[in-house]
Amino acid sequence: MDLATFIGFIASTATIFLSIWLGGSGSDFLNTPSALIVVMGTLSVTLAKFPLSKFVLAFAAAGRAFYHRELSNSEVREEILELAKTLKKKGPLALEDQKLSNPFLEKGVRLIVDGFKPDVIRQVLLKEISLTIEEQSIGRNMFKSIGAVAPAMGMIGTLVGLVQMLSHLEDPSQLGPAMAIALLTTLYGAVLAHAFALPIADKLGYRMREEIAQRELIVEGVVAMQNGVNMIMLEEILDSHIVAGEKRTEPR
Repeated sequence: MDLATFIGFIASTATIFLSIWLGGSGSDFLNTPSALIVVMGTLSVTLAKFPLSKFVLAFAAAGRAFYHRELSNSEVREEILELAKTLKKKGPLALEDQKLSNPFLEKGVRLIVDGFKPDVIRQVLLKEISLTIEEQSIGRNMFKSIGAVAPAMGMIGTLVGLVQMLSHLEDPSQLGPAMAIALLTTLYGAVLAHAFALPIADKLGYRMREEIAQRELIVEGVVAMQNGVNMIMLEEILDSHIVAGEKRTEPR
């Protein structure tokens, strides 16, 4: 569970609702036509931009912003070092039965067991990284699209409300509902974009960069293992891919 994402969403939502509650009746901020224009309009326009299958998968990918548990780079580093020790002592076939927690590392180890050359291993794993970037970028781009479309739909709703208001100037009873649509659609669009879609897009982008960095560490570690580099050099290679805050503090 990502506490930062949960705390951020809860705090922002609570702030909005608290300000509404302190300012008066919450029912004044509920308007079905405004919600339809913003929510349904935004989803419809976004759907027009993406294939249906990618549209559905992008919402499933949003869960990565809230629930994401992978080993840290330091933990992966230690796992690679243990694999390297096993490889030197017992040979490639000894790696076949190793229980690994990272699927990407497991794929790299499988390539070592199968006897592929280091250059081939690097090429295969880098291609896998490229596919990962392409796949995960779809979810991020879709939420960025929602963040861009929602305020525009809010503006469209505002124009609709103003037209309705101006067309009923002779009937004061119609001015209130029309003005509500004009104002609340702008509010709904801003909230949907800046309190929901764009934070998720940014968090998914962060997750993607985090995963790519870890996979690059794995690529260099696996290739170095297959090249037969000594343990000291392997540690230096791995450490060069780990930020200072994640490196071990105890002496080697």
